[in-house]
Amino acid sequence: MGWVEDKFAEQATTAALIKGLWNSMRDSIGEVVAEFNTRTSNIVAPISSKDCKAFGQFCRRVEKTNGEFIEVFLDEENRSVNVKDEMPRPICEYGLDATRSRLEFFSVSPDDKRTVLSADLVSKMALEKFLFTPFPNFRT
Repeated sequence: MGWVEDKFAEQATTAALIKGLWNSMRDSIGEVVAEFNTRTSNIVAPISSKDCKAFGQFCRRVEKTNGEFIEVFLDEENRSVNVKDEMPRPICEYGLDATRSRLEFFSVSPDDKRTVLSADLVSKMALEKFLFTPFPNFRT
């Protein structure tokens, strides 16, 4: 099989697996929201998360009651996870693993070393600044 066939096969596999990858991210964001609200309940207003279509079918909006929000989304063209707060910016990439049988989140170091990232770590990279700047009052 030549490189052209490889590209078609890669695209087909990615298309078949992308919903599962996104669901892991979506679940992680939901867990973050639940934990945040548990620790800050009765002190600050809760945050919410919901699907949105601002950046396609794989987009999740996390919103504070004061109207501030951040959107976490998959950029399918660039195969990256991005956030949009002030302006869209990439968090990490996603693609097929070495066996070409599953999708994974990853980052690439300056020396081209690929590091696999969990959905929980990607959600932290996407949401930490939004949730904790400034650090909210919380229950101990």
